[in-house]
Order: sequence, then C-alpha cells, then structure tokens
Amino acid sequence: AYDRAEGIVNNANAQAEATINAANEDAENIRRGALEYTSELIDNLQSIISNTMNIAKTNYDGILNGLSYNMDMLSSNKEAIVQQLQAPVETPAYEAPEVPEMPAVQEEAPSPAPQVQQPQPAPVQEVEDDDEYDDDDYDDID
Repeated sequence: AYDRAEGIVNNANAQAEATINAANEDAENIRRGALEYTSELIDNLQSIISNTMNIAKTNYDGILNGLSYNMDMLSSNKEAIVQQLQAPVETPAYEAPEVPEMPAVQEEAPSPAPQVQQPQPAPVQEVEDDDEYDDDDYDDID
C-alpha cells in the first residue's frame, strides 16, 4: 500500500510538473509573441517617422534653396540700384526756346489758323498668349 501511495504521489507530481512546464512554455510563447508584435510596431513607426523626416528635409531644403535664390536676386537688384544712385547725373541745363517776335497786326483778312499736329498713338503690338492655361481656367468652380 505504501508503494502504491508513493507511486500515485510520484505520478501526481509528474503530472503537476508537466502541467506547470506546459503553462510556463505557453506563458513564454505568449511573452515572445507580444515582444515580436511590439518589435514589428516599432519597426513600422520607425519607417513612418524616417520617411516623414526625409520628406520634411527635402521640402525644407527646397524652401531654403528658393529663399536663398530670391535673396541673391534681391541683393543683386539692390546693388544695381545703389550703383545707379551713386553714379553722377548729367542733366543738360534748360535752355528756353527762342520766341520769334510777332509781326505788326494788319487789318486785312485773318490768316488761317496754324495746323496743330495731334500726337499719334503708339502702335499696339499684339502679344501672343504663350501660357498653357486659358484665362478663364481659374474661375471654374467644381
């Protein structure tokens, strides 16, 4: 009876140990699965943030390049204006035109009025519309 009881206790201990080992193995598998899932999430976040940073850097570099170009252009224009302001100005002195004396008025028939030439308007040059958009493209609302 004692051997039989000892066998039952040993058998129960073996089953308990097997159950505990299986539970520990399941717990370890769950833990590893959670860590792998978290690792995949972190990889995805790193990829998203890296791509966002690259796009932001490209856009930032483009803005800086555009602003730098505009600043250079403004500096060049200002330098040209300063040079023109510093150059000596040569303006001819004003000379009044000679006015002929009026002849004595005679009582004869009035002379015809002098012909006054009207200024001719400058010819208008036709400018070709070279843009690829129609003028009314921007007032269409979809």
